[in-house]
Amino acid sequence: MGFEKVRDDASNIFVRRGNKYRRAGTWDEKRWQGRAPFTEYRGAAEGAVTAAESFFQSAATTRANKDLSDAGQRKEIRARGLDAISEIRRHAKRTSQVRGIVRREMTELTPFKPYQPGDAVSVLIDLEWSRMLRSANEADRSRMLSQLASGSHPGLAAAVLRLPQEFTGVSANLIDVARRTVTEKMFPDDIEKRRQINEAGDTTQAALDAALQEVADEAGIAPPELREILGADAELFGILPPSDAESVDDRDAAQKALDRLDEERLSAELGQQLKPSEALFAGADLSKQRGTT
Repeated sequence: MGFEKVRDDASNIFVRRGNKYRRAGTWDEKRWQGRAPFTEYRGAAEGAVTAAESFFQSAATTRANKDLSDAGQRKEIRARGLDAISEIRRHAKRTSQVRGIVRREMTELTPFKPYQPGDAVSVLIDLEWSRMLRSANEADRSRMLSQLASGSHPGLAAAVLRLPQEFTGVSANLIDVARRTVTEKMFPDDIEKRRQINEAGDTTQAALDAALQEVADEAGIAPPELREILGADAELFGILPPSDAESVDDRDAAQKALDRLDEERLSAELGQQLKPSEALFAGADLSKQRGTT
């Protein structure tokens, strides 16, 4: 329900409402399966879509019930819609929790190790690169900065990323470009892994949003009322919460304890997956690159 394979490695996610099909995204069946956080994301997307489609079927049955007045039908449909919204909200909370753990476990990818106590050689090498950059003529400086931006000069990049900005005179924007470019060159597998995880999370979020909006519309709940019903949890769906909304957590202590255990399990599993791999430049003797621009 909700997932339809369009080819062996991909499924479209649909929210079906009568004869209407709302496409919420595409699930990568090849890359997003068999491990955390993809199993959690898929479970949330499927759960939200299932809750929505079950409600749509219930609403159709209610409308076909001639023993109920129009007002009675609307009341019954609204009640079942609120139940579906509650279920979708539960999956959204779970998704938010998982994405929070993912962000926490995605330690920053550091292209070059910070200076270690007693490592005067690395400092002196970086200072020499800094001196060469600052004393270079316009043409050489332009060439060195171009190499820095393209990630093709690891020696200079190490100096720029580790020394204070005042030592190199390189702009903050170019430092950011250099950090991003060098990191992409040094950790291509890690960056791709993170991209896939974030894309799966975004796809799950799109399914949650689509399910919620379709249910609210079918139940006759307008956006302002929906915001009021969700309260602070409206932000889980990209809907602006009221400024005075406070998060309410009515789960009992036992459920909270289970959540903590589950969070610890997921955190440990993700921590292993997202552990940065060895950098391509790790251990490289940058001193041999002196004078090479």
